[in-house]
Amino acid sequence: MSYKIILYVVVLTTAAGLGFLTSYHLAGAPDPETIARPGAIETQARAAAAQAAADIDQQAELRLPNLAGGDNSLTDWQGKTRLINFWATWCAPCRREIPLLKTLQAEQPVADLQVLGIAFDELDAVRAYADEAEFNYPILVGEEAALQAAESYGLDLMALPFTLIVAPDGTLLNAHVGEIDETEAAAIIEVLQALGAGEITVEAAREKLAG
Repeated sequence: MSYKIILYVVVLTTAAGLGFLTSYHLAGAPDPETIARPGAIETQARAAAAQAAADIDQQAELRLPNLAGGDNSLTDWQGKTRLINFWATWCAPCRREIPLLKTLQAEQPVADLQVLGIAFDELDAVRAYADEAEFNYPILVGEEAALQAAESYGLDLMALPFTLIVAPDGTLLNAHVGEIDETEAAAIIEVLQALGAGEITVEAAREKLAG
């Protein structure tokens, strides 16, 4: 399937520095008045995330290249709690949060936690950056394929970085727009630990993560 990709980049000034809000629209550009409105793209991205599909594992047939020369389906990690991070080598906030994601993968604060990166980028660029980043979690790469993955969750406006929080059964618990910092990571882990221990339900986990 061929997609016409229209890319918007908005620079957001925050207390932490500069963030890049990227809008990918798969079926034509958003209304110009909407794009011009302050905060409109971020608002729509969050709204789309809230309405995302509840079952990520419906995408069993969608396969993306990995850095080893093969490919993977998102369902290859079924049964694990997943943090699926959409990123790009040219995105400064994406690069900033990689060490935190590596720490979560290494320390395993949640049983069977799997961090997974999906790069909106060219394969050669990601391979070159991987030498520097020394990822300890799988990286999948694609431009149109990554867009298909995002579209499958009802998202046609998306901020980078962007992380899907997925329960072991494939239920999408939350879509976190923007860079995850240490405080946010701790809150996410606390919810996932409670869910794993059976202390809260999936719906309760969704509510806590949405808050």
